[in-house]
Amino acid sequence: MTNYNTSYYSFNAYTDYEHTFGGKHYLKAMIGFNQELTKYSTFSGRRYNILNEQLPTLSLGSGNHETSQNGYEWALRGGFFRLNYIYNDRYLFEFNGRYDGTSRFPSDNRFVFLPSFSAAWRISEEKFMKNTRSWLDNLKVRASYGVLGNQMISSSDWSGNTRYYPYIPFMSSGTSTNWMLGSTYATVINPGNLVSSDLTWEKVSTVNAGLDLTILQQRLDMSFDYYVRTTSDMLIRTSYPDVLGATAPPANSAELKTRGWELSMKWRDKIGRDFSYELGLILSDSQAEITKYNNPTGDISTYYVGSKIGELWGYETEGLFQSDEEAANWHDQSKIKSVDWGAGDIKFKDQNGDKAITPGSGTLSDHGDQVIIGNTTPRYQYGITANLTYKDFYMNIFFQGIGKRDAWFSGNAFWPAATQYYNVQKWHVEDSWSPENPDAYLPIPRATDNRNRVARTDRYLQDASYCRLKNLTIGWNLPKRWISKAFLTNATVYVSGENLFYISKIKGPYDPEAVTGNGAMVYPFMRTYSIGVNLTF
Repeated sequence: MTNYNTSYYSFNAYTDYEHTFGGKHYLKAMIGFNQELTKYSTFSGRRYNILNEQLPTLSLGSGNHETSQNGYEWALRGGFFRLNYIYNDRYLFEFNGRYDGTSRFPSDNRFVFLPSFSAAWRISEEKFMKNTRSWLDNLKVRASYGVLGNQMISSSDWSGNTRYYPYIPFMSSGTSTNWMLGSTYATVINPGNLVSSDLTWEKVSTVNAGLDLTILQQRLDMSFDYYVRTTSDMLIRTSYPDVLGATAPPANSAELKTRGWELSMKWRDKIGRDFSYELGLILSDSQAEITKYNNPTGDISTYYVGSKIGELWGYETEGLFQSDEEAANWHDQSKIKSVDWGAGDIKFKDQNGDKAITPGSGTLSDHGDQVIIGNTTPRYQYGITANLTYKDFYMNIFFQGIGKRDAWFSGNAFWPAATQYYNVQKWHVEDSWSPENPDAYLPIPRATDNRNRVARTDRYLQDASYCRLKNLTIGWNLPKRWISKAFLTNATVYVSGENLFYISKIKGPYDPEAVTGNGAMVYPFMRTYSIGVNLTF
């Protein structure tokens, strides 16, 4: 028997003031208070040897009792304000601030002030722009700076249980089943986990600059933004020497900086009386870099200062061995896997000239023959829309894609193996190395080991960029004179298709949009067709 109980209490109060004076000055102010309390508890009880299975209650059992209880609670309290000022519909200013406190941090670090500021200048409204009125509808430049806080951080104890107060050491108790004291099992107390006493808010600050432009009687609408986002005081587990003998505590000791931009464009117009159209484009890009991280050894299997989020370390290759003799005369590859490399296997490139292919110690100062071969971060993401209307007929088109992205597959669905006959596909057979097919893409399939996929290589790194027709819808709005007799205000018949086609360089019939960064395989590309009717009374 298990019982759960969740309670959430919230109190919000605010007031605002708005006034226009002098014909050119607009002022609006707001101030408020917010408080939240979340409580969660769970209780479970179990008893064995129930006497009547039709009445499953704890009281009708004759066996042992087992009970457990868990729960947590946390609270927020803070004040906030906002001030807006506009002069002559040309200069716009806004200032926001929050002063928030949380129960999840030590008393000295519970409160944080989070400000934000934005300003904009409508250049098109200036007198010196009066000669542009015939074609320029709006030109505005803007800039902003703001800070957000995150207090939803937690850690885990030695047994994997979530701890919502990571600055408090927890001692867990249990019962040992390995030895007894007298006639009962011994009770054990696990030592408290290490903690950091100065945990505080994780903060995200963003600097943004933008431009808005509308021209040609509002036919063309454009917007561009460039931003730099810094995530500071990130909570990570710090690294300590192994002699510590315990798991390192979480601490606010990392920083991440993201630089990115976004462009949106929209063109709308008409041809004649009956045909109208609207074309749209959204294009964006961003990349994040670690600017602070406690990694004293320079371990490349985790983050380090200067690393790009999503980067992939691996080996460059120089094709496939075409004979056993060529493999025997090549550099020593036993550090990749201690096997007899032969014809059809991968030929690794010696980067440091030591005549051996090794991972080194896996650090920045000694990474052997490993190099950065790619990055899984989606780059140059875009969406293209087209909405066409002719009389009562319409067509909506949506293309979506990514201009640059890498992916690494490690599963059996990508790598052919004789023992995985249920995964073998036609392209595995046609494009695996053999003496009759020396220019194949894949190495020779081996039933006894997986030597050719134990190391990440540039040869089998997949180009996960793609372009796909995400949606195509064709519809007909029935004429009003027809549907009014049936007491309808609107009636539409439509045909729609999802994922009708795509362009991708991924080897195999796999969905590039569903690719994950951990190398897992994904389902093949799927299409959906539908037909429907929308009626409005």
